[in-house]
Amino acid sequence: MGEAQQGPAWARPIPNILTLLRIAAACVLPFVPVGWRLPVVVFGGVSDWADGVIARRFHAQSPFGTFMDGVADKLLVLSCVVTFVTSGDVPLWQGLLVMARDIVVTLLVAIIVLARTWRAFEHVKVRQRSCSRGSPRS
Repeated sequence: MGEAQQGPAWARPIPNILTLLRIAAACVLPFVPVGWRLPVVVFGGVSDWADGVIARRFHAQSPFGTFMDGVADKLLVLSCVVTFVTSGDVPLWQGLLVMARDIVVTLLVAIIVLARTWRAFEHVKVRQRSCSRGSPRS
């Protein structure tokens, strides 16, 4: 089996840098003047797209980047909802609806990941039970 292809050294940190900049944008969004909110949100969306394209195109995926990309997305959505609800631009019920959707999706993904992980180790548990049944007890 061949090793995973790795992209050029200059491209490897770019997706993670974009993800960290998206986290920074999420953190500053509530404090940005109203006229600058749209550019910050657009930057968040464009950086999400760009880091994915660069990571795939230049084989610059990393476990850190894969995890932090999801964290950055959730932080940006949370920041947008809190900012726009507290400023009165979005009604509270709509903000809660967006957050509920994010929570449900996150929980479903966690359940699927845990179920797959559990199935991967299920054969070990079955093998341990069958071995312990075959031995006589004193």
